[in-house]
Formats: sequence, structure tokens, C-alpha cells
Amino acid sequence: MRLRQWLVLVCILLAGLSLRALYFSELVHQPDFWRPARDAEFHDYWARALATGDWAPPYAQRDPRIRETPFFRPPGYPYFLAMVYRLAGLGCVTPRIVQAGLGLVGGLLAFVFARRWYGAGVGLVLAALMNAYWVFIYFEGELHAPALLIVLLWAIVGVAAGWTERMSFRRAMATGGLVGLAALVRPNVLLLVPAILLWGVWIAHRRRSSRRILRIGAGLLLGTAVIVAPATVRNYVVSGECVLITSNAGINLFIGNNPRADGGAAKEIAGLGDFGTCYDYPALVENLERAQGRELTSSQVSAHFTRQALRWIAAHPLDFLRLTVRKTCLFWGPREISHDKAIRCAREDSAVLARVPVNFWFVLGACLVGVASLVGEAKGERKQARDPQVGLHKRWEVSVLLLVVVLTFFLSILPFFVSARFRVPIVPFLLLFAAYGLCRLARLAATRGKRGIALMVAALIALSWLAGRPAPVSTIELAEWHLDRGMAYHRMLRFESAAEEYARSVRCSPNDAEARYYLAYALAVQGRSDDAAAQYHEVLRIDPDHAAARRRLAVLQARGEEARADEE
Repeated sequence: MRLRQWLVLVCILLAGLSLRALYFSELVHQPDFWRPARDAEFHDYWARALATGDWAPPYAQRDPRIRETPFFRPPGYPYFLAMVYRLAGLGCVTPRIVQAGLGLVGGLLAFVFARRWYGAGVGLVLAALMNAYWVFIYFEGELHAPALLIVLLWAIVGVAAGWTERMSFRRAMATGGLVGLAALVRPNVLLLVPAILLWGVWIAHRRRSSRRILRIGAGLLLGTAVIVAPATVRNYVVSGECVLITSNAGINLFIGNNPRADGGAAKEIAGLGDFGTCYDYPALVENLERAQGRELTSSQVSAHFTRQALRWIAAHPLDFLRLTVRKTCLFWGPREISHDKAIRCAREDSAVLARVPVNFWFVLGACLVGVASLVGEAKGERKQARDPQVGLHKRWEVSVLLLVVVLTFFLSILPFFVSARFRVPIVPFLLLFAAYGLCRLARLAATRGKRGIALMVAALIALSWLAGRPAPVSTIELAEWHLDRGMAYHRMLRFESAAEEYARSVRCSPNDAEARYYLAYALAVQGRSDDAAAQYHEVLRIDPDHAAARRRLAVLQARGEEARADEE
């Protein structure tokens, strides 16, 4: 039986590998595969600089001052990417292959974990869901951290779940060390330290061994501190400021809580300028310093934005409450919320991802069925689980751990803003409960529990319906999607392809001055001066203060007058 299980697992992993290979065969033809944008470009720049020592910023970008300021973004993923570049060269393909490998490793870890605590059937269903969830495959093709973070989170819960069998200082320290590694990738993971510790107190109370809690807590904190300390020390050495990991908490809190906040990321800070990428941050800080008439440290800048956010919350409690409800709905809703790339457009453009059936609405519905099943078992069958190898009380304790991780992660995001890549790390645990719920349905069907199976199927359908169905892609998302593609072609100096994408963006959003400006530039480079001038005029109609468009239009007109003079 064990051999059969492993053969099925190998088939699942091979199927997952095939899906990733098919998707990557599409991805290599996308312009942003070779010229990533926004945060992905920043990660790529940072990693290449670490690997080569060349800190010259990309063309037309300001120096983000990484070497002389505390970490603004978490360093874990760029350092991981730099290690890949050092070992395998600076190509664009290798990081995606490595991340696809991490995706398969995540599926393997999920199987091992689920098999240990929930049974082999649940493990196999979970592995299949992990390998077929399209959002995982998508992010493995992007220069972002989810694939790495998912592996680290599986390692954290795998080690922490062992506390149900034996609570030791060494095991607690290992858990803390893994939490520290994950925190360097996503700092909000640090909130798992008190959350896991409280769970450990509950476990110790159930075991009547509360005397171990002090040692366990010390080990957890020590393990975390040992891993996080180098980042804190580095921040102090380069800037003289005591910044634990990153200095971006303040501005992210302000983005999530201000009069213009809508629950998602913002590309502009009112009164201070654009904040589309991390390259914009130094200019934004300079504008803030100019407004306050003094130089500011990174900590002072973060504190300023924190105060602004808290003042708005105190002055508008009802608006803050409505905004928090909206963030909650976005986080748990069916849509994948874009941050710096229109994810749903990317899915529709992919023949592979568009055909992968597993969506968040189904995951959430099946997850709730699984949690309900576990609660029912915990109440009605406390003496022995259906699987004789796993005591029901331990299964329930591990389930509580997973729910604590999911809830802590959600609450740590809620004060800021919502995006798909912030939700992705907890999806594997939702998938585990979903797998358990599906196996429960199959078990009821096999035992001919007609009433039970009917109720469970009805609950799954109802909950899936309540979770909602994906809304159609908006014209705004399409406009951003084509604009990003156009800018990628632009960076590759493929101006004809860039102009085509800019034109599509303009058709989706005719009053977007930025898209029209870049379209005009691409047309001018191709020698289509009259078409370019017409677009510059449109830019100035939309935004009369657009200085760059006015300047380039004047240059085009001057060249036209010179050409006519030469002809005469």
C-alpha cells in the first residue's frame, strides 16, 4: 500500500511538472519575462547587484540607496535570488526553474505533513491540489517570494506540529529559526511567534505540563532572534538606526489607511508624488523633507506616515471600519487582487492557466466543509480517530495550529492593504482543509451515507456560491496589462511592439495620459512624427501640466519646421 501511495504521488508531481513546463513554454514569449517590471524588477536589480557588485540602477531609474539605508523591502527573497544568480549565472530562465522546483517541493512537503496527521488519502488529494492551483504556478514564473515562503511555512508548521508529541527546547528553537527565515522574506510572519507560543501554552495545558512553557518560549524567541539579528545589525551599521528588518511599515500603513484608500495598493502618495516602484521612494522622501524643512531618517519617515494613518483612523472611525470590512471581503473574496501586475489578465492570456480548474472560490468552500468536519469529529469522536495511527486529539491540535497560522497571517495583513501575493502563503493550509473535506465526502459516499453526503455536497455548493464567482476583467485592468507589456517591449527597444501594446491600453482607457505619452514616444522613435504629435496633443488635453509631453511636442514641431525649411 505504501508503494502504491508513493507511485500515485510521483504521478501527481509529474503532472505538476508538466503543467509548469507548458506554462513556462508560454511565459518565455512574454516581454516581461525578459524585462520584469516594478517590484519584480527591483528584486532582480537587488539580486544582480549582490551577485556582481554592480549597483548601477537600471536605465532611467534613480538609485534606491539600498547600501546606505535600512532595508526598505525584506531582504530574504533578493538574497535567495542572488544565491541563484551566483550559482547558475545571471540568466532569466534559471530563477523560474528553481521556483518551479520549490513549487514541487511544497507539494511534497504538503503530502508528508498531511499523511502524518490526516492520512494518506488526504495527503494525495492535497498534493494534487497544490500542483494544480493556478496561482502557485503563476507566481513561480514571477520574480516574487510566494514559492519560497510557502516552503518555509510548511517547514514551520511541520516542526511546530511535533510539539503535540514532545515539547522540547531544541524543537522550539528550530521552529523559531524557521520563523526568522520566513520573516526575512515577509516580516509580518514575526507575529507567528506569539501566536505559536499561545498555541503551545494551550497544548501544555492539555498535557498538564505547563512547567515547560518558559523553556519553550525561550527557545522560540532565541531561534527567531538568532536569524533576524544579522538584518538588524546590518541596518544599524549602515544607517545608525535600529530597524528590526524593514522600514516600510509606516508608508504601507498609510497606503492602507487614508482618505483615498480603497483596500488595494496605491501608485501615488498625495502631495508627495508617485510611488509605483521602490525606485520612487527616495524622491518621495526628498519631497517630504522639503515639505518639513529638515532631513529625515528612515525611521522618522516611517513614523511620520504611521502618525498620518493613525490620525485619519481616529478622525474617521466609521470610514476606517468600512474600509476594514472591504479589505476583509477582498482578502477572502474570489478575485486575485493585483498589486503591480494584472494577474487575471495574465491568466486569461495563458492557454494553460485559463484551463486549470482549481480556483479560490472552490478552495474556500471545500475548506469550510473540511473545518466543519474536523469540528464535528472532535466533538463526537474524542476517543479515537478513524485513522488508528493518529490520535484524534493530536489531529485536532494540529488543525488548531494551522487555523492559528491562517488567522494570524490574515490579521497581520488587514491593517495594510490587500494583494494576491499576500494571500497566497496561507492558501496551502486552506487546501489541506479542503482536501480533508473532499475525502470526508468520498468516505460518506463509500459508506452510503446518503443523508450525510447530500448535506455535505449541498454545503459545499452553497459555500462555493457564497464565496462568489470571478468577475470579468475590467477595462482598467486590461489597460494596465497592455501598458505593462508595452513598457517591457520599450525596455527591449522593440518600439513597434511597444506602440501596439500602448495603443491597446489607450483603447481600454482613453483618458490615461501616461499610456498616451508612451505611445507618442514609441511612434516618434519610429519616425511617425505626425501621429506622435497628435498623441502629445491628447496628453496635454488630459493633463495640461504634463511638462515632458510639452517638451517633446516642441522638439517634434521644431524638427518638422527644419525639415520643411530644408525642402524649400
